[in-house]
Amino acid sequence: MKSSVSVYLIGLDGSGKSTVGKLLVSRLREACIPSSVFYARHFPLLLFPLKVMARFMFLSDNASSRDYRSYSKSKKRAGMRYPILAILYCGAWCADFVLVTWLRLLVLAPLTRQRRVIDRYFLDVAINISSSLGWDIEHAMKIAKVLAHLLPKPSCIVYLRVPAETAYSRKKDIPHIEYLNEREAFYRAVSEKIGAIVVDGTLPVEHVVEVILKSCWPNLQPSHQVH
Repeated sequence: MKSSVSVYLIGLDGSGKSTVGKLLVSRLREACIPSSVFYARHFPLLLFPLKVMARFMFLSDNASSRDYRSYSKSKKRAGMRYPILAILYCGAWCADFVLVTWLRLLVLAPLTRQRRVIDRYFLDVAINISSSLGWDIEHAMKIAKVLAHLLPKPSCIVYLRVPAETAYSRKKDIPHIEYLNEREAFYRAVSEKIGAIVVDGTLPVEHVVEVILKSCWPNLQPSHQVH
C-alpha cells in the first residue's frame, strides 16, 4: 500500500517523540509502507560562530548552564537590548537549519523513496528561537511560516501533549524544569493555531501510535495494524 503522508511529531523533550516515531515506523513497514524516522536536529554550522560570540560578549559573566534561570534571563535581556543582533541571530539560525536540512533530505535521505516520521523540524526551531530570545508566540508563528515556505511540508502534524513535570522525570539531560515550562506554553499555543492533532503522550506508546495511525492514515487496512 502506498502513502504520501509524512508525519511531524512535536512536543517537549521527554514527550516520547523518539519512542513513538520508532514504533510508528515499525507499524508502517508492517503495512508495506516504506518509512523511516528523520531526526532534523543538527549541529549548527553558520550559527556556531555567532553562538560563541554571543556567549563571549553578553553571557560570559553568567553561571551558564549551572544556573539555567539566570542564564535564560541573560539571553532574553541580550535579545531585548540588542534587537538588530537578535534578528540577525534568528536569521542565521533559520538559514543554517534550512540549508543543512535540505542537504540531509536530498543527499542522505531522498524524500521520494519513503515516508518520513519527522522529529525536531521547523516548529521546534521557531519555538526554541522565540523562547531563547524572549519573544512571544506571534514571533514564533512568523518564524514558523517562513520556514514552512522553505522546507517540505508534512501532511500530518501531531502534538504529543505531556505535562512539563512528566517530561522532566523522563529526561535526565534537561537543564531545569523551567526550560520545559517555557516551551510547554509555546507548544500548546502553536498546536492550537495550526490545528495539530493532539495526542495524550502519557498514554501507553502502543495506544499513542494507534491514534496517530487512525488520524493520519484513515484508509490503512485494519489487517495491517497490530491488535
